[in-house]
Amino acid sequence: METRFKGRHFITEDNWTKEELDIVFDTAFDLKKKFYAEEPTLWLPYKTLFMMFFEQSTRTRNSMEAGMTQLGGHAHDLTPDKMQITHGEVAKDTAIILSRMGHGIACRNCFYGVGNKYLNELAANSRKPVMSLQDDVYHPFQGLADLMTIFEHLGRNTKGLKVTVSWAYATTHSKPLSVPQTQILLFPRYGIDVTVAHPKEFPLSKNIVEKAQKNAKEGGGSLRFTNNMDEAFEGAQIVIPKNWGGFGFYDEEFYLSHEDQC
Repeated sequence: METRFKGRHFITEDNWTKEELDIVFDTAFDLKKKFYAEEPTLWLPYKTLFMMFFEQSTRTRNSMEAGMTQLGGHAHDLTPDKMQITHGEVAKDTAIILSRMGHGIACRNCFYGVGNKYLNELAANSRKPVMSLQDDVYHPFQGLADLMTIFEHLGRNTKGLKVTVSWAYATTHSKPLSVPQTQILLFPRYGIDVTVAHPKEFPLSKNIVEKAQKNAKEGGGSLRFTNNMDEAFEGAQIVIPKNWGGFGFYDEEFYLSHEDQC
């Protein structure tokens, strides 16, 4: 029986070892196999997960809620208008209350400069594990799903696999940096060679890039950046298009201090 995960928060994969993540993937593949075989997997009977969404969600909310049902538990769908948050309740108080009533707290808060701090405040004051359903810095469950999809199609040995994460146009540019930042932190740990292509106006966070470069060195992968989209696609075996906002959209002063990152 694996006990090292009991009570663990999941706000970023970077706080989990590769061995621990491998166990997560093994478990996910086993659950998926049982799901398609319609075998019951009531591993969390009568457990309650509180899901807090500060933004609308289709895929994340429904996948988490369906997952809890399949595991025998129940997920509460909470939005600020259903809580005392709209009356000024802070993360500390919310965490104390919910962790007394249930068995886990999952939260999506993507407000720039706020979300990750909010989740960490929840975690610091919760008796039960806190999971990120995306914040302004990380989207850990998305990272797991992306890598699991790669494993399914190309196998678990991903050493030398070439993946391009490409900025893509959208009508709005307020989307968080969390998806590409999670991908560059996670993929190189599995030996993947990652290229990030983006206009110079839309870089990723400097501290995340530095940590991702360290992860690549330790994991045997690589990480490079280019502003040339055509160059980025050369030799790529997988291309992941994703829109994300620039620092300038949120805070011009903050952006100017980071614009020479890449």
